[in-house]
Amino acid sequence: MDYSVNSLVDIWGWFLKIAETEKASKSKTEEVRNRLKSQPKEIIEDVLNEQSRQFSLETEYIIRDIAMYFGEVYVKNNSSIAWGYILMLKQIRLLICRCLSALKTEILHLPLKRILNLCL
Repeated sequence: MDYSVNSLVDIWGWFLKIAETEKASKSKTEEVRNRLKSQPKEIIEDVLNEQSRQFSLETEYIIRDIAMYFGEVYVKNNSSIAWGYILMLKQIRLLICRCLSALKTEILHLPLKRILNLCL
C-alpha cells in the first residue's frame, strides 16, 4: 500500500471479500430491545432486524487496522493534518485514544469509530 487516496478503493474491495458477520448475541438483542422499549413496536422490530448480525471479532480487528491506515492516508496527503491524542476518563480508567487533528487545535474524528459507524 502506498498511502494514496486510490489505495483506499483497493482496501475497500479487499475488505468486502473477506469481511465476515455472525448472528448477534441474545444479550445484545435484549440490550437493544430494552433501550428502545418506549418506541413503537414497528420501530423496535426494524432496528432489531437491522442489528441481527454483527461483524466477527476477526473482522473487527481488521476494521481497526483499516481505520489506522485510513488515518495515515489523511496525514500523508494533507500537511495540515497530524496524529494527536485525546485523554478521556472513563469510569476509573484513563483512555488514550489516537485521533487526527488539524492545526493541532481541532479534532477531526476518531478513525476507528468513524469507520465502524460507516460499516454498521
